[in-house]
Amino acid sequence: MSDIATFVGNHTVLVLVWLALLAMLLVGEFRRLTRKFKEVDTLEATRLLNQQDALLVDVRDAKDYAQSHAVNAIHVPVNQVSPEHPKLADPDRPIIFYCYSGMSSQRAAAVMANSGRENIYSLQGGFGSWQGENLPVETGRKKSGKRKKKT
Repeated sequence: MSDIATFVGNHTVLVLVWLALLAMLLVGEFRRLTRKFKEVDTLEATRLLNQQDALLVDVRDAKDYAQSHAVNAIHVPVNQVSPEHPKLADPDRPIIFYCYSGMSSQRAAAVMANSGRENIYSLQGGFGSWQGENLPVETGRKKSGKRKKKT
C-alpha cells in the first residue's frame, strides 16, 4: 500500500489526469446508457427504412443537403428539430437522424426523444458511414428540378 502512496506522491499530476479521464469515460458511458434514443448502424437503419417505413432526416446545412444526401431523406436543419416541426409530426413513424459524422444527429435525436417520442434513432458515423457503405445517394439538381440518383 505504501508503494501506491509513494507513486501518487511522486506522480500527482499523472494520477490527476488519469482520474479526470476515468471520470469523463464514466460520465460518457452513463449518458449513453440513459439516453432515450438509440444509435443504429447503416444495416439497422436500412432495416428500419424498409420494414418500418422510418423517416430519414438529414440535419446538415442546406448547402450540403442540396449537394448530396441519402435517397428519400428529408432536410430539417438541426436547429429546427422539434416535435412541433410539420415534417416530424407523425408520432408513430420511426425517425432516423443523420448529420456529417453522427454528433449533431445525436443532439436532434435527444430533442425528439426527450419530448416523449419513441422510436428515435441516430445514424452512427452519419452521412460518411452511409456513403462508406455505398448506400444510395442523390446528388445535385438537374435543370428540371429533379434530383439525379447515384448508387
